Amino acid sequence: MATYGNYNGNTYQEVREVSAGGQSGGPMSKLCGSLCRSLLGVAMYWGSLALVAHNEMSAVCVARALSSARGLQEGVSCNGDGVQGLTGPIHVACPIAESSLMLRTPSDFGADWLEGAFSAKAVKVKQKVSMLQCVEKKRTEERKQGDKIQKIDTWTYQTEWMPNAVESSTFKAWSNQNAREAMRSGCGRNFERNPSLPLSSQELSAGSLLAGAFDLSRFLPQVTAVEPIALRQGKYRLPSSIAPSTHRRGTGGTKRRLAKDGQSYTREEFLDHYGQRKGEDEWREGAVPDSSSSESPQSVAVKGNTAHTCPLAEEIGCLRVSYWHSSATHVSHLGAVASGRSSLGLKTRAWTAPPSWLCNGGSSSQVDIFSTGWLEAEELVSSAEDANTAFTWMLRLLGIVLAVVGIMMFLNPLQTLANLVDEFFNWFQFIPIAGWLLGYLGDAVAGAVGCAVFAISVGIGLPSALLVLSISWCVMRPMLGIPMVLGCVSAIGYSIMALFKLAQAGREKRKNA
Repeated sequence: MATYGNYNGNTYQEVREVSAGGQSGGPMSKLCGSLCRSLLGVAMYWGSLALVAHNEMSAVCVARALSSARGLQEGVSCNGDGVQGLTGPIHVACPIAESSLMLRTPSDFGADWLEGAFSAKAVKVKQKVSMLQCVEKKRTEERKQGDKIQKIDTWTYQTEWMPNAVESSTFKAWSNQNAREAMRSGCGRNFERNPSLPLSSQELSAGSLLAGAFDLSRFLPQVTAVEPIALRQGKYRLPSSIAPSTHRRGTGGTKRRLAKDGQSYTREEFLDHYGQRKGEDEWREGAVPDSSSSESPQSVAVKGNTAHTCPLAEEIGCLRVSYWHSSATHVSHLGAVASGRSSLGLKTRAWTAPPSWLCNGGSSSQVDIFSTGWLEAEELVSSAEDANTAFTWMLRLLGIVLAVVGIMMFLNPLQTLANLVDEFFNWFQFIPIAGWLLGYLGDAVAGAVGCAVFAISVGIGLPSALLVLSISWCVMRPMLGIPMVLGCVSAIGYSIMALFKLAQAGREKRKNA
């Protein structure tokens, strides 16, 4: 196996040449693999039809349950008076209790150096941290050249803001000189390693969610911290223990300064772009003018909900720390009262709709809706109906696609045989002109078989999935289902007749041969 490599800028490529025969099995192994895919296709096809049928029944049951809840729901007061004897659906819309609104500051997240930047009282407060780090990205491509296959591995080095620490000790650059030059081009000539993250992204949540007399703590995961917290302007300074690497002796950081285009670059990038003399001038102009300035390299700049530890000259190790909170002050719920009472308040559970045709309980007949904000029962039900419709259509499309793919996998042995014919013709490529024609003919045969397999798969998979959907509608919604059944049966019949005609034409050709 031959290997050679080269680099260009921040990219290093390594090319490996291997024989085509060593990369794939012989004809028998390919046929065995296609037969296994064919069996998997049969399972996928029938599984997709079962998915379509179950999805339709579930969608109808959910719609019936929501309709029942809309008509039977009863609004209750936030103090919970008189709810213990209720068996039907109840609607609760109450302010969140003060005990569930926790006061948070930066020190709660370990950012004592930002103390005073904010003070938020909410159910959830989130800190998101990202650090400028050197990142190695690898991708592999295959290229066929005659009887050889080239595998091309490409490593690219660049600086990116990453939410997690990037382990730089495993980079290809440490074991290959050309890759190291690419890394120096992308991450700076003085880069040695990525520092560890001094802060971590985390979300702090209240231990319970209380609204009036009701304990809705089981819905805490549905409360999200997505509202940005405006940070107060101030003179915040970064501790030396977590300052960017160039401000700590011996860490080998990579300093960057702002250019006239507003972007930050290393000194080497300034010199490469402007030339030696002008590059030095531009580099000096991009420097921080005064170390005692409010925006010195170790100071922190605040913009919106984000604190930047390197406001003027970005370098590896710089941090962006942003803060978010949940803005909910009220919650709404449509469900049922649970038996018993917790130490925190009245508990609720999902309400089960009365049995109906083919809907005799189960999760599809339960109503348990929660939302932040003050919403009427009608609004809760309408939002649930919209979600049910969207989810139903998503599963319908998924079932149809899986049915078509299942048929394609079932017919995969035909494509494999066509590919083997194509490979056989490739053996004669050394013959002038005729070799090229045979190779072109093999490609045409493989492509024609692929198109035919796809057409047959769509002609069988799509109508059969729609037929199952129609039969489900015949049971659950007869007025819509019966016309669809007739149309799908006609489509499947047409596809089968077309296949029979093709088979008959093939038999006649063999007789005449």
